[in-house]
Amino acid sequence: MIKAVKSTLVGFDAAIEVRGSIFNLRNVYEEGTGFTHIDICDEKGKFVDEYASGFGIDLEGETDDAEQFELNSIRIFEYIDENLVF
Repeated sequence: MIKAVKSTLVGFDAAIEVRGSIFNLRNVYEEGTGFTHIDICDEKGKFVDEYASGFGIDLEGETDDAEQFELNSIRIFEYIDENLVF
């Protein structure tokens, strides 16, 4: 089961486990372009990559319903699994 949860690190919006590794996620909204991407950091908060998602990860459900949140979590998981876990 793929599940994003609240990050234990301050400044992050969520965390997700991929193949036993924890990745912390931070929503980034770019003022000039209006585009949203997700910064992906390791379990200690060190920047690893950014996912040009076009959406943020919303654990509170303010912008996404449960189904959309689940789909976004799957997309993030797949991106990390395919590009960052070796």
